[in-house]
Amino acid sequence: YFTQLPKGCLHLELDGDTMKTLAEAVERGENISVPGFDGEFEPNVFELRSETKPGIAAAEFTGGVLALDTNLDAELKAEGAVRDIIRSFQVLRKDAGYKVEQRIVADVRTGSEFIINAVKNALGHMASELLADDLTVNGQLEGDRSTELSLDEGDVTITVRTV
Repeated sequence: YFTQLPKGCLHLELDGDTMKTLAEAVERGENISVPGFDGEFEPNVFELRSETKPGIAAAEFTGGVLALDTNLDAELKAEGAVRDIIRSFQVLRKDAGYKVEQRIVADVRTGSEFIINAVKNALGHMASELLADDLTVNGQLEGDRSTELSLDEGDVTITVRTV
């Protein structure tokens, strides 16, 4: 952003290279020509400011800016939900006193179509991580232990039983 003072603000949306060139000229104290305006402007009439877009986390450092896109797409959300469910199963196994190498059967119960699809797409991976001989979604497992989770995408009940 360039702001012309004191008569008001001038908001410029320029490509990154042009904006960088203008900002560097202001920082060097040079008069600059602004695209779309006649003549040159003295650098002291500008205030340099930066603003990150929503969903972008940024940090400035000497020599640059590091920006990270924090928007999560459906694939990342599904992967996160699956990881949360796996972690919760591991805690449930530990709390139940199961041995690390002990095989189990497990069930994920939820009304969330998003979580149902995420788990179904990751059944093989989840079964491998959990040492589950059978992993069902919305099954009728009578288990040794159950717990409820509240994920961003919906509520989940997980159940385990030894083989």
